Amino acid sequence: MQRIFILQYNLKITAWILVLLMGLLFSGCGEDEKNFSSVPRNLTIDEVVKKVGPSVVNIEAKGAGRGSGVILSKDGYILTNDHVIRGANSLEIHLADKRTLKAKLIGTDSRRDVAVIKVESNDLQEAVFADSVEVKIGEDVIAIGNAKGVENSVTKGIISNLDIDVDNGTNIRKCLQTDAPVNPGNSGGALVNMRGEVIGINEMGRRDAESMNYAIPSKDAREIAEQLIDKGYVSYPYLGVSTLNQKIEKESYIFVRSVMDNSPADKEGLRKNDVIVKVNDVRVETVSKLREQLNNSGIGSVVSLYIVRNTKQGIQKGTIQVKLEELPKGYYTIDWS
Repeated sequence: MQRIFILQYNLKITAWILVLLMGLLFSGCGEDEKNFSSVPRNLTIDEVVKKVGPSVVNIEAKGAGRGSGVILSKDGYILTNDHVIRGANSLEIHLADKRTLKAKLIGTDSRRDVAVIKVESNDLQEAVFADSVEVKIGEDVIAIGNAKGVENSVTKGIISNLDIDVDNGTNIRKCLQTDAPVNPGNSGGALVNMRGEVIGINEMGRRDAESMNYAIPSKDAREIAEQLIDKGYVSYPYLGVSTLNQKIEKESYIFVRSVMDNSPADKEGLRKNDVIVKVNDVRVETVSKLREQLNNSGIGSVVSLYIVRNTKQGIQKGTIQVKLEELPKGYYTIDWS
């Protein structure tokens, strides 16, 4: 009898332990499922278009042409390219819900090819933006715009390059490169990841090469847009030099073509034909790298320039300290750094 009681008691303890273990096991599984479901999943192309399409608009820039834009906020701010609206007599936008609204220009930055326009509305579907810093080479992307006036035209590709210098003839800027076609009319539209987040603003494609298309990184575009909305223009720190990239024995250098009168560089004695090698001990091989260092330093900061100068006495090397000032408004479309 005592042996039967002990056996039943042991069975109860064993059953209780099993219940406890099962509870912990399922509790852990539930937590894992919760964590797993919180990770954004990639969408299908159709899902991406349905999510982002209502946030991409068709811009009719009368007197200039057509292009696309991306809705920044439900109260009417829209992000596009400067070249889409440049020279327009008036602006209209066509929404995905078939509404047509008059738009006004808020501000442009021709240096980075960004513009912000605004319509009177408070019910627009704003786009979701991702940080372009997180974008990776090989990542699948979709370009959404209004190619040739066709609303929500979609092309697909991958990210080919993250940090490429693009020269539009007057300025050099950093862009994302993709093989997703950016056709006429797509400029100003959205370059989107497979989670339906905007990672870039479509800008242009190269006419002399296939599958080389460019987009302004979303981080840059949004930072510029914030300044345009806040004050109507973008502030840039500058030295006051016009520069040229040139290779000498396979090494790239920045040559000073000219120095602006009464500029920070002029005040500190920088001269035509000087070679800028480093900014704050960072090697700068291209104009975009030079501007990157200046922008990182900011207006009012003092930068250290390591330069090489060819004189009658021979090659001279040295460091110049220059206090950066704000680039005058009239020089935004000219290649000044």
